[in-house]
Amino acid sequence: QTVADIIKKNEFIAVGNCFCRQYRLMLDQPCKIHAPMEVCFTFGKSARHVVQQGFARQITQEEALKILKGTEEAGLVHKAFHNGSDIYKDENSICNCCKCCCDTFTLWRMGATPMVNSTNFLSVVKQDGCVSCGTCIEKCPMDAISFNSDNKAEVNPELCIGCGICAHFCPENTIILKEGLRKVFAAPPRLKN
Repeated sequence: QTVADIIKKNEFIAVGNCFCRQYRLMLDQPCKIHAPMEVCFTFGKSARHVVQQGFARQITQEEALKILKGTEEAGLVHKAFHNGSDIYKDENSICNCCKCCCDTFTLWRMGATPMVNSTNFLSVVKQDGCVSCGTCIEKCPMDAISFNSDNKAEVNPELCIGCGICAHFCPENTIILKEGLRKVFAAPPRLKN
């Protein structure tokens, strides 16, 4: 299922500020890509709680889908969180992360934690359509794409978290998202060298 599907199945939705971007802004470290701030969704019981506590505001499904569209245009990664951390249970929240502010990406890059992720997608570059522009390499939050010996973009499936940012921004529409549940366990970059 897509993030839009998750939004459409929930009646009570709240949106609040991205915690990571907000605290970095308070530390005078503004987002490098100027990502929107109010982009993190919660659903159901969790949404009622954060609204009641004043951390978020209730929105309609239509408002949520509009915000979602803005996150995609900004190049943010959708990260769903499930009840009990069980991917087979309902989602309770979705963060929309940028690679410069998100603590998950930052801690992974620093070598503090591995990237552990379940995903339903894997990016695949159609080699005959790739014009070697490098947009996908620049946009990928996991550094999972590089040029191969033919100077064509190629995805490392061990690093790809299936976020689809590369496919969204590919000017040639030559990247597809192959479906299929898989788990990604990526060691921090500095531990691989």
